[in-house]
Amino acid sequence: MDDLLVATVNGLFLVQDGLVWQLAEGDHYGLTWDRQRLYAAYRKGARIRSWDGQGEWQIVECPHRQNDVHQILWWDGVLYVAHSGADQIDAWDGAEWQTLWQGTGDGREHVNSIWYGFDRFWVVEHRFGREPARVRMYDAGFGLVKTHEFYDLAHDHNCGLHNVYLEDGRLYTLSVDRMIIRDLIDGVEGTWKLGGYLRGLARTENHWYVGQSRISERDHRAKGDAEVLVLDGRFHVLTGISIRDAGQIHDIRALKGDRAHNGLDCPLEMEDFWTPRE
Repeated sequence: MDDLLVATVNGLFLVQDGLVWQLAEGDHYGLTWDRQRLYAAYRKGARIRSWDGQGEWQIVECPHRQNDVHQILWWDGVLYVAHSGADQIDAWDGAEWQTLWQGTGDGREHVNSIWYGFDRFWVVEHRFGREPARVRMYDAGFGLVKTHEFYDLAHDHNCGLHNVYLEDGRLYTLSVDRMIIRDLIDGVEGTWKLGGYLRGLARTENHWYVGQSRISERDHRAKGDAEVLVLDGRFHVLTGISIRDAGQIHDIRALKGDRAHNGLDCPLEMEDFWTPRE
């Protein structure tokens, strides 16, 4: 298995050799890194923090309040932010911020995931159970190229979609208890039912990693354990990695070779700093 970083309602965790190590406490969502630093969306105080493996976390200052930040992505010198509470995609080049796309502005579209691949940005609109949920495809300048719509979703817990990744002409996304796989050439769509509330997706050469949490109302998301499902290339569940008292999982990144991330291995040697949980 691969080493993972996992962000949850109750903390930021390193999974290594079957052990779970706690990196930080508190409600975390998106995770990404550049060639030197780790970035984490920390929902207390609605801010993004960065860490270079030494000293304290640093705040990435933003000119406006970052309301309900979800997935974040560092790509080609820019930090991209799915700013769900404001229905917008923000970008920071290390000096200045700009808003690349804005929807209704009140959170109804609930943009929650962003990935770059095949010369396109891919952005998920969850939409709180209103159909269709969407995955929008943008060019490098953030001009809209195409919208992929998803219907007939389960409506437990305002289902919608989380995460997006493409491989071999197929789009992969998660909806409550199942992975949805859509062939972008012929439009054929299939599902792989896994159970639980699915959110958080990493893909390495030999494995898929999917976050599986309890299906809970928002006020109870911090309760209970969570699990990272480890799947082989044919989507068979090989094992599950339990994270005790984690609450719901928000994001997963493999430290090396994560095809569903940005092509960079994590620059930090984290095992030198943390103590495994009992």
